[in-house]
Amino acid sequence: MLTASGIKLLDFGLAKLRPRGAIAGMSDALTQTSPLTDQGTILGTLAYMAPEQIEGQPVDHRADIWAFGCIVYEMASGRRTFEGKSHAGTIAAILERDPEPLSKRQPVTPPSLDRLVSRCLAKDPDDRWQNARDLFLELRALPMSEAPSAVTLGRFTKWLVAGALALALIIIASVGFVLRTFSSPDRTATPGPVLRLSIAPGPGASFPEMPAIAPDATRVAFVGTSADGIKRLWIWGMDSARADMVAGTEGAALPFWAPDSKRVAFFAGGKLKRVDVAGGGPQQIADAPNGGGGSWSPDGTILFAPDAVGGLSRVPAAGGNATPVTMIDRPVKGTAVHRRPWFLPDGDHFLYLAQDLGDPSSRVHVASLQTPANATPLLTTDSEVVFSSGYLIYARGPRLLAQPFDLRRFETTGEAALIAENVPFQADRGSYAAFSVSSSGIVCYTSGGGRGRRQFVWLNHAGNLIRKVGPAEQFRDFDVSRDRRRVVVARYDSDRGLNDLWLMDVERGALSRLTTEPVSHTDPMWAPDGRHIAFSVREKVFFDIHQRGTEANARDEVLLASDVTKYVEAWSPDGQNILFCTRKGNSDVWILPLTGPRKPRIFLENGFIKDEPEFSPDGKWVAYHSNETGRWEVYVTPFPNADQKFQISTDGGLQPHWRADARELFYLALDGTLMSVKVETSGGLTASLPATLFATGLKTNPGSGQYAVSADGQQFLLLTDVETERSPAFTVLLNWRTLLTH
Repeated sequence: MLTASGIKLLDFGLAKLRPRGAIAGMSDALTQTSPLTDQGTILGTLAYMAPEQIEGQPVDHRADIWAFGCIVYEMASGRRTFEGKSHAGTIAAILERDPEPLSKRQPVTPPSLDRLVSRCLAKDPDDRWQNARDLFLELRALPMSEAPSAVTLGRFTKWLVAGALALALIIIASVGFVLRTFSSPDRTATPGPVLRLSIAPGPGASFPEMPAIAPDATRVAFVGTSADGIKRLWIWGMDSARADMVAGTEGAALPFWAPDSKRVAFFAGGKLKRVDVAGGGPQQIADAPNGGGGSWSPDGTILFAPDAVGGLSRVPAAGGNATPVTMIDRPVKGTAVHRRPWFLPDGDHFLYLAQDLGDPSSRVHVASLQTPANATPLLTTDSEVVFSSGYLIYARGPRLLAQPFDLRRFETTGEAALIAENVPFQADRGSYAAFSVSSSGIVCYTSGGGRGRRQFVWLNHAGNLIRKVGPAEQFRDFDVSRDRRRVVVARYDSDRGLNDLWLMDVERGALSRLTTEPVSHTDPMWAPDGRHIAFSVREKVFFDIHQRGTEANARDEVLLASDVTKYVEAWSPDGQNILFCTRKGNSDVWILPLTGPRKPRIFLENGFIKDEPEFSPDGKWVAYHSNETGRWEVYVTPFPNADQKFQISTDGGLQPHWRADARELFYLALDGTLMSVKVETSGGLTASLPATLFATGLKTNPGSGQYAVSADGQQFLLLTDVETERSPAFTVLLNWRTLLTH
């Protein structure tokens, strides 16, 4: 490189990447690179790394010939060989695109130099110059005055190319000894250096938990929550600094790619759908009331889990009739569900998870489409399992592991090794961990954040802090007793990936454990008598409804168990009914009578999501929020017959709560502002226009309660994120196989 002080010798790709500041917002938070701290790691300068280095393949002297080609190309053209708007974009360019010919960027380039550099930059190492001596002899033989294409160029441009050619000779002569060492026939090929590109979210932004990297590693699909609080599919091109929302994908979950990396399949609205990333709306493929993951084979077959119970099915990617593949007899005890399939390279064999009743962990099986009944168990896991580059990759707890796998014998052949830590996983969500792997072995995952700590705080009617309550913990759903003296809250255990229920004294902030079983509990709700708590618990495959007394050594009573997940939402003031929501396609609200045969009956059903219902203090009305208009709004309907509906919010709203006298209704605007509406329920329902109270600072969540109201409506108990919470970073991991040698 020419500088004011003379010629500087460039290295061959061993410069350390240094961090940049985070960029705010989801669309702009995709370009930060963080330094690596793994033992024995050497970072390569990304722009000069060969494809095999990025993909984690064995590396030899031909990677240095690639880097040399990059340097000469840059000197001759004045531009980087491979460019991207971000480091991820540069990776995509190196792996997928050939550089523009030198003669096109710099017309004065001699054709022989153009050919020499092009051979240096061949994607396949076997197509490059095979040793430094041949390259040196070829470079030295280049004529310094060879005629380029017939164009008229300035003297400076001609000098630039000639200087680059001469400088290239100096460089290769200076490092000749090193290159000869690299090209010696007895050198053993070794994996390239480990490289982690950590992409940190900016202030107020966060990365989602469902990344799916395309097979060609050029894009990442993920599920993100938009400003209106609705989850949709997003696509991030790794050569871009922004992610784009895919229209028409409301309620998307568990995306997975087609082998051509041009289409994405996902679950939404009780259906399996696909969308072309180049444009066009989503297309329905098959019914999937509770989709549990899928995989797309090269011949166009999609293998997927259509429901929360039962086996896997197959369907043409173009759509058609789904046919069963794996079967479950569904005994009282035994395997209840197959999910998260993954096709192996032959397009016939596949991996999948099998989960037993009463066991939150999953067993990995391998089977084939030809003989699916002859499945072979492989290992246990806390997540889906994928195959790439000769390894099975999966999570146990927050640790991401890689284990050798023999594709001829379809069995593991060695011990599992750690490749990443602090990867969010959730045993209570069908064995899910936040990672994905491309066909070439590039791993992407979220890490460093997970579930942050939250703090209970009392605020007054003006939004001013009265006091904090208790410690900051990994709290989730909560409910306050009718006397406002106690809170029951779900607290996340990151070591087990499960929620336990705890009781907290509101005055003193003291915590005491209510549940200890190794299963996940959520959505607790106080009984009107203050002596019992109803909650959802996942003892088997589905979340069922139990109740338990608050006294020591109390035991569970099963209120409702069925083949669908159920979340407790509200308990009527007279203690006679519980409202619960289902998660089968869209969310509907049901009534569970607590007297008689306890046969549930539907209360709210309209094909849209309805959540967070709450009884009025007299039990005659139910407030809830729904997305039936395309955004979340608050509604009130009579109980027990929902034959009328009154919209309360006018510009979006979530999480309604009644004042104790039923004359005021509170809710959160979509931006977290607390709103108030005066209501009159005698002789029907009338409501005032919404009035703004104060900004809560809450990042609204349509599926979880975040605040409670005092009896007089003058104070509010909020569950707030503490300042020390860190959003998870999105990390791209290259050359992870190097970690397996330590």
